[in-house]
Amino acid sequence: MDGHPDSRPRLRLLSPEHSRRVQGASFRILAETGVLVRDAEALRALAGAGCAQGAAGRVRFPPDAVSRALEGIPRRLVLFDRHGRAAVDTADRVPRFALGANCLRTLDWRTGEQRSSTLADIRETARLCEKLPNLELAATLGNPNELPAHEQALAAVRALAENTRKPLVFAAHDEVEDEAIWGWLAGQAGGWRALAD
Repeated sequence: MDGHPDSRPRLRLLSPEHSRRVQGASFRILAETGVLVRDAEALRALAGAGCAQGAAGRVRFPPDAVSRALEGIPRRLVLFDRHGRAAVDTADRVPRFALGANCLRTLDWRTGEQRSSTLADIRETARLCEKLPNLELAATLGNPNELPAHEQALAAVRALAENTRKPLVFAAHDEVEDEAIWGWLAGQAGGWRALAD
């Protein structure tokens, strides 16, 4: 490579035409088949955005509502590490990689046994993510199943944050856990303002 910015590797899975076809099919599925939504607050918000719930309980999304939602997505997203340095910038168009989150089982590399994930696995995964230069994000990979379900997500995020500086990928079981995680992260950063900055 000659060092020219355009000589960086690119990852293109679909041609522009294929991308348009996938998007068109997605719009049709959302409009005709819809999505099953069980949360009353979400149903109210979707109704306010122009969506309608059908007889089978599925919410149908009119194409204009989907287009409005897509227009609200920022064109650029920058993720920072725990030291405030940009770790991922979607404007640079370089492919980025991360582990999957919330795998159901772990393959223990020491024993060859497939088993439930533990907090120790998540700590070890975070340390591995920290050492691998081609992984820009750290993920839980699984849930610490030795803990009660309502404690798993926060414990997993804490294990990640204590073992890597990279941006974190996580999923909470519900909005209560999600709020607890974000509250803990804000506390670690020195408050909500510091976390936002």
